[in-house]
Amino acid sequence: SLYIVLGGVFTVNLAILQNQSVAHVLPGDILGEMSFVDERPPSATVQAKEDAEVFRIYSQVLSEKLENDFAFASRFFRGTCVVLADRLRDTLNPQNTPQMPTSSQSRIENIISRIRRGQ
Repeated sequence: SLYIVLGGVFTVNLAILQNQSVAHVLPGDILGEMSFVDERPPSATVQAKEDAEVFRIYSQVLSEKLENDFAFASRFFRGTCVVLADRLRDTLNPQNTPQMPTSSQSRIENIISRIRRGQ
C-alpha cells in the first residue's frame, strides 16, 4: 500500500543503522512508494511520534488505475521520481534542504483537505 500523511510527525528508522532515525515524515509526504515501485520489502520502519493520520491507497487499486490510465500513470511516476530524488538530495546534503514553496504547501494542504472530506 501507499500512504499519504494527513497529520502528525513520523520518524524513519533503518535497521541496518541499529534503528537510528534518519528522517522525519510530515503531512503531505508519502510512505511506501519504494516498496510499491520495486515490489520489495520496506527498507525502513516508520513510527508516529505523536497522534497521526494517514490515507491508505491499496496497492491493487492503485495498480489497476495505473494500468488503465496512461496520463495518470505518467503523472504518478514522475511525481514519485521527484519525491525520491528530493529524499536522496536531502540525505546527501541535509544542511542544504530548501523550504517548500508556499504554492506547493498550499496545494498539499488542499489535497489533504479533500482527502479528509472524501473527495
